Amino acid sequence: MLLAPLLRSFKQRWSVARRTVVTRASLGKLLVELGVAEACADGDAVSCAAWFSAGAAPPQPAWAACDLLISAVSDGRDTWAGHARRLSRARQILFFQPRPPPGFRDHVTVFHRRQLAELDLPEPALPPPRHNSAGAVLIHPGSGGVAKCWPLPRFIAVGRALVQAGRTVEFVLGEAERERLAPAAIAALEQAFTVHTALSLPQLVLLFRQAAGYIGNDSGPTHLAAALGLPTVAVFTVSEPRVWRPIGPQVQVVRGDGSLREHTMETHKPIQPLRLKLKKSEHLEIDWSDGCRSIHSLRLLRRLCPCANCQGERDLLGRQLLPVVRTAYDGPITALGAELVGNYAVRILWSDQHATGIYSFDYLRQLPSEAIASAGNDRQR
Repeated sequence: MLLAPLLRSFKQRWSVARRTVVTRASLGKLLVELGVAEACADGDAVSCAAWFSAGAAPPQPAWAACDLLISAVSDGRDTWAGHARRLSRARQILFFQPRPPPGFRDHVTVFHRRQLAELDLPEPALPPPRHNSAGAVLIHPGSGGVAKCWPLPRFIAVGRALVQAGRTVEFVLGEAERERLAPAAIAALEQAFTVHTALSLPQLVLLFRQAAGYIGNDSGPTHLAAALGLPTVAVFTVSEPRVWRPIGPQVQVVRGDGSLREHTMETHKPIQPLRLKLKKSEHLEIDWSDGCRSIHSLRLLRRLCPCANCQGERDLLGRQLLPVVRTAYDGPITALGAELVGNYAVRILWSDQHATGIYSFDYLRQLPSEAIASAGNDRQR
């Protein structure tokens, strides 16, 4: 969804351009419905997937007969790029990376446009605001990553407060939430609120267009609500809103600690660790720049490893794309060592030989801690 502003920039730059997006079929159809593309092609089709394979020349899909080809799946030096240069009729082929590097401190959409600076793309206009005061306020308490989820009881408390204020509140649960929540928790939620489950992407869009507003975590549906122009409150816990905030005309970002940030986020100053101390069989201790100290047990850190193998990877609706990989190691969990990753994260090597999880400082700050106290007061005692 955060590629939609780039697509709007293309239309502002070339008003008569016909934009075709090559991606998963469901997402492509959504982008067409949102008006940020005129056509789409299935990126999972054989004719598209073959471009990633070396060997015989793959078939030439219809979308390759274009004037300008822009790829977010190649670095310009790989097999895909080679096929693109041989098979495409494009007069110009450009490549950009969709995810910014560690430590990038501006919004990801700015990162996209900077990589395509030679196109002289304008700042994308926001979608028009949507107003429907008679509709329901929708609450989506899930996200593809567990660590991104604000606690469900807090969403329920917000919902009850809105009901007491005279608003209609409805919950939306995706596949990820139905897997994670106990049946009793879902049943209790259904007793208190209308709950929408198992929605297709078109059904979700229709529901959003009829709503008065939306509240949710940093997730695909939250970015969709913002792109549709809904009044949107996005709750950020571990990810950095300066980089990943939703783009829309009526967006406010709330940190998981309850502090309100305007959606521009220019004044947000991240809290950084001043000292990290790893006790290899016990815990990770962190002194923070705001004077607090947190202590995280190693067993908890291993269980909440943020990598795709441990948490899985999901699509916009929370459907599993990459499965969670379960380790066969059943011994005691200890840390063999740790290393800093740039100035934004730490990587831990575990006794089960797992070492792909990168724990950003934002992520660590939001994780449950055995102790969070003033480091200064602790030293004085």
